[in-house]
Amino acid sequence: MPIFIKAGSFIAEGPIEQYAGEKQGADLTIHLYPLEGVSEYVYYEDDGRTFDYEQGTYNRLKLSCKQESGELEISYTYEHKSYESGRKNLIFFIHSPRRPEDVVSDERVEWSYDEQKQVIQLIVPDQYVEWDMKIKY
Repeated sequence: MPIFIKAGSFIAEGPIEQYAGEKQGADLTIHLYPLEGVSEYVYYEDDGRTFDYEQGTYNRLKLSCKQESGELEISYTYEHKSYESGRKNLIFFIHSPRRPEDVVSDERVEWSYDEQKQVIQLIVPDQYVEWDMKIKY
C-alpha cells in the first residue's frame, strides 16, 4: 500500500518489541526525506517502564537537515542526555534520487548508496553529543 510522506520529514524507526525495553540497545533507524530548505525533528526517549523521566532521566535528540545548492547538511544534538539507551549506532536512510559525490564529516561515518532504492545509508556511532556532516551532489 503506497503512502504519502511529506518532504522534510524525519521518521524514526526501532525494532518491533513485545514489551517496552525488550530490545534495549538496538540501533535507531531514521528515514529522512529532504526538501530544499531546512527541516527539524526532535526524538524523545526514556526507559518506557518507570517514572524516572520525572527526575530527568530521558534523552531529547534534535535532528536538523538543510539542503541548498547541491549540498545536504545533516546534524544532530542531544538537547538533554541522561538516559543510557545502550544504543551503538544511528542509522540514517536519506531518500534521494541523486547519488552523492562525497560525504564529509569530522567523525567516522560509513555510507553507501542504493541506486535501485535511491537511498543513501549512513551509519553513525551514537557516541557524540553533537554531530554534523555534509553530502555533496
